[in-house]
Amino acid sequence: MYRRLALALTLVSTTTAYADRHSDEGEPPADDQVVVVNASGDNPGQVERIHRVLDQRRMLFHVNESLEATLEGRTVLTTDLELIRHAYASADFTTALKIIEEDEKRLMQRGGADLTTSLSTLAGWRGLIAAADDKDDESLRQFRAAVRMNPAYQIDKKLPSPKVRAIILKAHREVDATGVLKTTVDPDDARVAVDGGDSKQAGEKLKLPVGLHLVQISAQQRKSHAEIVDIDDAKPVRIDVLLDPESLADKAVKLVDESAAAPSGAARLDRARALSKLVGANRLLFVEGASDDGVKVRLYDISLKKISKSMTLDGNESSAAIASQIKSALDPESSVDVNTVVIGHGGEPEHDDARWYNHWYIWAGAAVVVGGALVAYGYESRDPTMIKGF
Repeated sequence: MYRRLALALTLVSTTTAYADRHSDEGEPPADDQVVVVNASGDNPGQVERIHRVLDQRRMLFHVNESLEATLEGRTVLTTDLELIRHAYASADFTTALKIIEEDEKRLMQRGGADLTTSLSTLAGWRGLIAAADDKDDESLRQFRAAVRMNPAYQIDKKLPSPKVRAIILKAHREVDATGVLKTTVDPDDARVAVDGGDSKQAGEKLKLPVGLHLVQISAQQRKSHAEIVDIDDAKPVRIDVLLDPESLADKAVKLVDESAAAPSGAARLDRARALSKLVGANRLLFVEGASDDGVKVRLYDISLKKISKSMTLDGNESSAAIASQIKSALDPESSVDVNTVVIGHGGEPEHDDARWYNHWYIWAGAAVVVGGALVAYGYESRDPTMIKGF
C-alpha cells in the first residue's frame, strides 16, 4: 500500500539471532555483512532480489525474523493492487473489500509516515466500489476521506466514469456540519493528529467536519495507535486508549521513517545512528531512489563516519555483479569521510582541478518519499503490488 520512494538496506542484529540462522564455521566478519531494510516501500521486488543475493553470498547479517520483515517492508503496507483491480473489474466487490480491509488493518497496526497516503488510496478504492454498486452517498464519504488524508489525492482519468469524476469533484468541497472527537489516553503526554495534520495534546476536544477521519495517537516510547472514526453531529465520538510499550519493530518503523526523510549524506548518517544502534549494525546500505536502470544505493558506515559513492543495482544483473558492487562499497578505501561531504546535486565528488583534494565532496541526495514503509504482505498466492495511486 503506499508512496512512499526511498529504500533502505541496513546491517546487522544480535549475534545470537545470526548464529541461530547461520551456524557454519568460517562466516565473514559482521562488518562484511548487511541486512536489508525497506524504508520507502518502492520496488519491493528489487529489494527482495538484493536480499537474496546478499544471503546467497553470505553477505547478509540477519536480525530476528519479525524485525527483519519490518525493516524490509515485508509485513505491512501495500496491497495487492492487481487483485483489487481484477475483483473490481469483475464486479466482485466482496473480494475487493476483503483485501482492502486486511490492508487497512495491517497499515494501522504498523503506522509510519506514509499511513495517511496509503489509507487515502484505499479509501479511493472504496469510493470506486461504492459508486459501481450505486451507493453514491457512501462513495462520496469515501472519496472525501481520501481527500482529507491526502489533499493531493487524484485518480487515473481513464478509470472512473463521468459520475465518479463528479463525485470526486464534490469530495474536494468540505462539509459545513461538524461534530466532536474526545480522546482519553494513557500516558497523559500523548499527542493526537487527525488526517495527518498537526498533533495536539490528547484529551482536548476536537471539532471536526462530519464523516470519516484518520486519528493517530502517539507518545514517546509507546506504540502508536491509529483508527478511522466516523464523526457525526449528533453526539461526540470517544476514543479511550492505553498505548502499549514500544516494541523493537515499532521503534524500527519510526527510525526507518526518520532516516529515509533525512537528506542524503551527513544528515542521513546522523539520523541513521539510532537505527544502527537498534539493530546492532555499523553499516547501512540505503536504497535512495529508483530509475529505469534499477535502484540507487549508497553505503553509510556509522562507526567510520563514511559514506560510499552512489551505485545503481539492476535486479536483472547476475548475483555476482550485484555482490561485486556491494563488496566494493564495503571497502573503506572507496568511501569518503562524512565530515567532508556537503549535500549537493551532482551525484559524485567534484574535481575542478588538479588540487581536487582542496574541495568539499558534493553528493547528490536522491529524492526520498517515505512511503513506508510500505510493507508488503502475501494475499493468497500472488505477489503484492504497492499502492502508488490508480
